[in-house]
Amino acid sequence: MKQVYRPEVAAGVSKGRFAGIMSRLSIALRELHTQATDNGVSNTPLYPGLPLMVMGGRAENKYFGAGLTPMPDSSLLVYSVVPNHPLGLQQGDIILGYDNIPWKILAYELLSYELPIVGSWGSSPAAFNHNLLISAGRNWHLFDTIDIVKYGTGTILHLPTSLLAGLSTSLFCTEQMNIAGIPKPDYYAGQYVSYGIVQGTNIGYIYGWQWTGNAGQQFYQAVQALMQTDGLIIDFRTNLGGNMFLSDSALKVLFNYTTATIDFGTRCNPANHEQMCINNSWSGYKINGVPPGYNKPIAMLTGPGALSSGDQVALRMKYHPRVKTFGKTTNTAFNSPVALNLNSEWSCRYSPYDAVELSNPTKYLTHVEFPVDEKIWLTASLVAQGRDDVVESALSWLNIFSGTGTTLLTDNAEAGFLKWVTNDGWGVVKSNAHSPVNSFSDSPKGNYRNNANNSMTLKNSVNASGSAALILSFWQKYAVQLDKDYCIVEVSSNNGSTWQQAIKYTGTVSTIHQAQIDITRYANNSSNVKVRFRLTADASTIADGWFVDDILITGYTNSGQSITDANGNNAPYKYSLSQNFPNPFNPATKIKFSIPDNAFAKLVIYDALGKEVETLVNEQLNAGSYESDWNASNFPSGVYYYKLTTDNFIQTKRMVLLK
Repeated sequence: MKQVYRPEVAAGVSKGRFAGIMSRLSIALRELHTQATDNGVSNTPLYPGLPLMVMGGRAENKYFGAGLTPMPDSSLLVYSVVPNHPLGLQQGDIILGYDNIPWKILAYELLSYELPIVGSWGSSPAAFNHNLLISAGRNWHLFDTIDIVKYGTGTILHLPTSLLAGLSTSLFCTEQMNIAGIPKPDYYAGQYVSYGIVQGTNIGYIYGWQWTGNAGQQFYQAVQALMQTDGLIIDFRTNLGGNMFLSDSALKVLFNYTTATIDFGTRCNPANHEQMCINNSWSGYKINGVPPGYNKPIAMLTGPGALSSGDQVALRMKYHPRVKTFGKTTNTAFNSPVALNLNSEWSCRYSPYDAVELSNPTKYLTHVEFPVDEKIWLTASLVAQGRDDVVESALSWLNIFSGTGTTLLTDNAEAGFLKWVTNDGWGVVKSNAHSPVNSFSDSPKGNYRNNANNSMTLKNSVNASGSAALILSFWQKYAVQLDKDYCIVEVSSNNGSTWQQAIKYTGTVSTIHQAQIDITRYANNSSNVKVRFRLTADASTIADGWFVDDILITGYTNSGQSITDANGNNAPYKYSLSQNFPNPFNPATKIKFSIPDNAFAKLVIYDALGKEVETLVNEQLNAGSYESDWNASNFPSGVYYYKLTTDNFIQTKRMVLLK
């Protein structure tokens, strides 16, 4: 900065050039909140040749009139478009770039030119690239022709961008398709949250577009209205941030326990600019849930359009024990900005504080990809039909729980510790039971002791290898010292050799209530799953402890029935075989496929030499979407192939087992 830009500025530069220099310095930090913008330059209406670069592609898109989202090859899918678009764009069309050059190349070239930049970008590498790519349409004014692939025919058109000159329309872009029965928020009327029930189901759906104004009350009303549904989809793929605390009242209803989540840190050593110190403000970011909570499955949809407080609320929702995430990483702007009032003509801000999860207090969150359970995004084939891949994947998962499931463990405490191994403390008592008459207690003779570490561990493991989802439920009440002592539920996928914490409770809940925890990710499709209930205490206050009853582990498998699509119809499936996920994997992976008609289907695994090693599916199936799990615990690392065969379809794909 000192060696290159300061001498240039001192020698005298134009208003536009200075704005470009400040944009270059801002974007170099790859952080959403850190920006220095000349308001006059950034508010200039677009016209052909204007030397101004626009970042992002969400919210109002009046000068291009279409919403774009990246494809795996970095081309841009048209998912939303105004009627009678000047370029004739339709849902499913693809934007390649301009002047016969792919946008993924042009975009980074434009950054190197140091033009003034307006808009928003991403804070993680994936979110930055995503937000850069979706800006393709908003930069038409810098080029002569736009390159379009028409859906269905594959015809490539090279149209003059002059057709867009003078366009001024209204299109609010969110990277979300319309869902039958679910109104989108009326953003300009001050509605930031909307909700409904997916047509043909009892699945609730909530859009959350921003945490501002009355969004908190709107979110609370949505949650209250949908408490009796069989499952929820909460769609945060676009959330423009604001005040994260507006979500508190609704989270209090959704959660049935109190949990700490994050704290903030700041640079604290002038001699070491990378050193961070925790603020110890974590108590202000707790979720103070109250039983009974929402014990049914919740699919949370995320994407790079969830930014700032949109990041934060998505992160808080991950602490819900029944949540599974679908989509892409959020923006990852997990920090707190402050404004710099340098000049009335400029908008400047930076972030002195960064967030950190208390569970990993040295890993600051800005720039770190948000963990997503099922990575999926919009595709041209479904968008062209007005359908949403992310929503339909979520519905497919929720559909798993429509059956009764298979009971893998049940214990009502009446037989004592027949199924459990205990260390110091645990006993069976004839009180605080959900079903008469016994319950398990870590402190059957009164208060637990100081420095307690009392555990009750499942004696024999359960086999979860055939389960697409695994739910642990039990009834409980507890009284332990708040934020000092904990009731911890842990899961082992290797017969107790190592353990992962699934949830921990603290404080006092004096009523017997049910807890349900999705332990699928901890079980890892293992045939040797154990659970452990463990109370830990420090050396100060002691209390009555933990009472547990009616413990149940239920495994759910894919129903094999065709799901209802997001528009309330039986989905018109095509033959398809998806790439397995995760890939590479160890030791388990999922393979999705669909068939349009009733057919005999065979899904087979082959090794690198073409030898058949396992058959996953070999039966008559109805038209629908299916998911098959392969556990390769007994196979060596290497390349494998999976092949789907029906009377009318054969396809093979490659995958890698990496141990």
